[in-house]
Amino acid sequence: NIQAFASSHVSSVFSVGTVGSMKKTIQPGDLVILHDFIDATKSRSQTFFDDKRVHVDMTEPFCSSLRNALQKSCEKIPNVTFHKNGVYLATEGPRLETAAEIKLYSMVADVVGMTMVPEVVLAREKGMCFASLCLVCNMAAGLQNRLTADEIAKVYKKKEPVISKIVRLAIQSLD
Repeated sequence: NIQAFASSHVSSVFSVGTVGSMKKTIQPGDLVILHDFIDATKSRSQTFFDDKRVHVDMTEPFCSSLRNALQKSCEKIPNVTFHKNGVYLATEGPRLETAAEIKLYSMVADVVGMTMVPEVVLAREKGMCFASLCLVCNMAAGLQNRLTADEIAKVYKKKEPVISKIVRLAIQSLD
């Protein structure tokens, strides 16, 4: 997808994803605007540069101007609980994480999901501005008794109109 965007001269990408929270202060239904990530994946292709060594600066992996646009859009909508910053833990999937993994990673990350990496890395390699708005759909393993895919879908379906409005406002605010 990132290669297709780059070939089409796309310069900015807003990503929307669902995540589990590893922090009691971040609850299901909350939105998180990511500012950093930890990659715990194992077998994903990570680069467009298989034939040469290229070092891409990941000091600020998510574009500050797009993150700012998302923040301002969230502020315009009443009754939206959002977090201006969040560290994303990318796991391999398709299995969900164990309670022990969540306990370990919760020391350094806020939310957990199975997407986002390598997309944010590949976008950076292509010089694209990339930001992500995540919807917390559940508490991670060990922080709630059990989790079904139906519960995740139910939270997303309820929040989808608000997320669409936030992204639409953010896009409209760009030059």
